[in-house]
Amino acid sequence: MTYFLIDFYFRFFLEKLRIIGSAYLDGSDLVATYRQLGLSYPKFFKMDKLSKLGYLAAAKIFGCSSVDSRENSEQYAMIFCCNSSSIDCDIEFQQTIQNVDNYFPSPSIFVYTLANIVMGEIAIAFKLRGENTMFVARNENVADLQTKVEQIFRYTPTKSLLCASIDYSTNRKEVLMLMIEANENEENQEFNNDNIIKLLENGRANS
Repeated sequence: MTYFLIDFYFRFFLEKLRIIGSAYLDGSDLVATYRQLGLSYPKFFKMDKLSKLGYLAAAKIFGCSSVDSRENSEQYAMIFCCNSSSIDCDIEFQQTIQNVDNYFPSPSIFVYTLANIVMGEIAIAFKLRGENTMFVARNENVADLQTKVEQIFRYTPTKSLLCASIDYSTNRKEVLMLMIEANENEENQEFNNDNIIKLLENGRANS
C-alpha cells in the first residue's frame, strides 16, 4: 500500500499526463488503410466497421512508438467515448430480422451490436489487460474525458492509457486515439483540451 501511494504521488503530482503517441484516421476506406499500414491480422476482416476503425488506430500507435503492450499488460488501460454507439452494425442487424418472410438473424453481426466490443478487439489484438471503459454520449469527445483519465491514473496502477473518440455512422467516420502516460519529458505534449483539439483539427485537415 505504501509503495502504491508513493508511486501515485510521483506520477500524479510530480509528473504530468502527456501524449506519447497519437493517431487520427478517416474511416471512409478501412481496407485501404489496412493495406497501407502493411498489417497481417486476418481477424480484421471479420470485425464490424467500428472495431476495424479502432483496431487500425491502435495498430498505428503501437507500430509507431516504442510502447510494447506485451510487457506489464495489466498496466495498459483504455477509455473511449462514442457518440453513435454501434449504430452502423445495429442497422445491419435490424435488416436481418425486420422481415418475417426473410428472417435470418446473424450471430456474427449481433455480437458487434455493443459499442465497447471495439475495446475487446483491441485488447485481444494487443494483449491489453488493464482497466477499460466506454462512454456513449451525444457530442462527447476526447477533451471531455480529461477528468476521467486523471482518475484512472490516480486510483489504479495504470502506467499507459489509450484514450479515443471514435465513431462510425452515416454522419461521422473517424477516430482520434491517444496514448497517454505520466512523465516529465517536455518533448511530449501535455494531455489537455487545447492540444487535443489541435490534434483533431490537424488530423482532419491532413486526411
